[in-house]
Amino acid sequence: MSKSIEQQPIDHKTREEVINPESSFLVQAPAGSGKTTTLATRILELLTVVEDPKEIIAISFTNKAAAEMNEKVLDLYKDSENIDVVKKIKARAKECKWDEGFMDLLEIMTIDSLASKITRQAPLLSKSFFMKITEDPHEIKCS
Repeated sequence: MSKSIEQQPIDHKTREEVINPESSFLVQAPAGSGKTTTLATRILELLTVVEDPKEIIAISFTNKAAAEMNEKVLDLYKDSENIDVVKKIKARAKECKWDEGFMDLLEIMTIDSLASKITRQAPLLSKSFFMKITEDPHEIKCS
């Protein structure tokens, strides 16, 4: 019995579906399962079809996970193994006239950061209270 040169993960078909920019997914998997790489690859694929990099929002629970996701996206973008998708991204950037720093426009953040961003975009509604994000629930005081 011969082994294949490169064995695919048992869930490779699901990973391919997640990467497809034509659909939306919520990804849940245990630590070390390849979520970050799969989602970072999806973000690169999304960059080949969006009108503006700001249309892409990736949300995680922690600042650490968001930072890791951002780093992974940038690493994959620079990786020579991804030359085909990077060429498509650069062609899309040229077609849509994105600035050179378009990779910095990606919205990779925590749920709290997204909520805060949405609140700041609605100043008339948010004037009545001061919103402070904290990881310590004891700091929150109800009035």
